[in-house]
Amino acid sequence: TYGSMVGLDMAQQLFVDWTIITTGGSGSNAAHPGTAIEVLTLDDDDGNLDNGTPNYDDICAAFGLHGIDCPEIVPLLFAYPDGLPEGIDPSGGTTFGVIVTSTDGFTPQPGTGVLHVDSGSGFVAYPMTETIDNNYIAEFPGGFECGTEILYYISAEATDGTQGQDPQNAPTEAYLAIGAISYTELANVNFETSAGFIVRNVNLQAGAWERGIPSVQGRTAPEQDFDGSGQCFLTGNFLINSDVDGGPTRLISPDYDITGLTNPVVTFARWFYNQPADGDRLTISVSGDSGASWVMVSEVAHSGRQWIEDGFAVRDFLPTADSVRVRFSVSDSPNNSDTEAAIDAFAMSDLVCDSGCVADFNGDGSVNTQDVLAFLNAWTAGDSSADINGDGQVNTQDVLLFLNLWNAGC
Repeated sequence: TYGSMVGLDMAQQLFVDWTIITTGGSGSNAAHPGTAIEVLTLDDDDGNLDNGTPNYDDICAAFGLHGIDCPEIVPLLFAYPDGLPEGIDPSGGTTFGVIVTSTDGFTPQPGTGVLHVDSGSGFVAYPMTETIDNNYIAEFPGGFECGTEILYYISAEATDGTQGQDPQNAPTEAYLAIGAISYTELANVNFETSAGFIVRNVNLQAGAWERGIPSVQGRTAPEQDFDGSGQCFLTGNFLINSDVDGGPTRLISPDYDITGLTNPVVTFARWFYNQPADGDRLTISVSGDSGASWVMVSEVAHSGRQWIEDGFAVRDFLPTADSVRVRFSVSDSPNNSDTEAAIDAFAMSDLVCDSGCVADFNGDGSVNTQDVLAFLNAWTAGDSSADINGDGQVNTQDVLLFLNLWNAGC
């Protein structure tokens, strides 16, 4: 960018300045993501790394040659005055407010806000309704089946055409909601207490799960919890070189009673940083027999420097269990990367999927011919769901009653 002589002088001065402020290496790595942040901090001219630095592209290209990520530029900020929805009415109409604001160097362009929704077939864009400049109402469409996992993110453009989105890594990462009429809450844990969660370590050298207010420096681990209560569970909660070495370290929930429940769902916020990216994972498992055996739900790879909302339907993995226990496992073996994890806002709910409208037989929020076909299929099969009058028999009386209800609508 500057030519060999000037560029060399600048690089040498950055190196000298860096040797004065550096906190040192991490594990066996002389340079690590914290090193990139230190160098960018020296290069910065406005006290805000979110909008880059004068030599951001050159510095980050050099670190990239060594498999080290720089913090991403954040052109726009997104705020949600009433929070983000976790449950979406399958018939549509669920709304939430969005405010888009600027960071230094970028200005939001009015009228560019978009809600992106994926219910299993890819993201579809829905322009948001602007109330005043850069203030929006986002509205979800309908047509979801009850219990559908719905991913979504929000985007807008700056006046120079740069797109910002939330989450920052969207669409690779997105917010999660569930298609349901309502929830029955079974657990809601913000980790201001341990809430029965325990930690078990196997061949761990450092970085065990612990509960507390985040105190880690270097941005490889969260600087604050997810839900704003103060505390969360995170690996190695100390200032420097806090990452996992060896392991696994395992965070295990208590048993939760799910006897007779048909749609229990677990949700949580997770953080998982792994650089240079290798085979290390945050592994999520469940047990229906108090930990005697485990079923893997998912393995999470490097997700950047951000909290991500996640979740799963318990019955997809434990179809008949009367209890569920959840486990979060992390390891760095061999010890050759920066690996940090955190968990917060753990919750469990049972979905309420019955809208109370018998005519909406398939539960998609709309009364149409699809409900008639779904009913007739159940009636032909003799399924108990087709016993509309509740007399214990599936017969023509149920057909007549269903058709009358269907004609009346909801």
